[in-house]
Amino acid sequence: MIKEGDLIKISNNSGWTICLPKVPAPQHRSLTDEYLKERMMVQVGNTKYSADNKRYRDLDGEFGLITKVIRNKIDQTTAYEVMIDGRTMRVKGIVGDKYFHVVGRN
Repeated sequence: MIKEGDLIKISNNSGWTICLPKVPAPQHRSLTDEYLKERMMVQVGNTKYSADNKRYRDLDGEFGLITKVIRNKIDQTTAYEVMIDGRTMRVKGIVGDKYFHVVGRN
């Protein structure tokens, strides 16, 4: 179970990975810039998907810090807030559970 303050390592899972949106210009900031995105591993670095590759950076093998665990009324994890490269990002709980592996506890 992932908790607030946990140091996590991000790994790919079954041919999928999660990516960090590259920082856009402030006037172009949108809601999707606050969330990590799932992508197929074959798309990462593939010239066929160059538009997405310019917009997203693969996080496979990188580390993050869980800053908040968001739960519903029956104590199920619905989302995580994770700090990566000084940015606080959100990811759905089920997605985070697939890619996040705890490497250190606070």
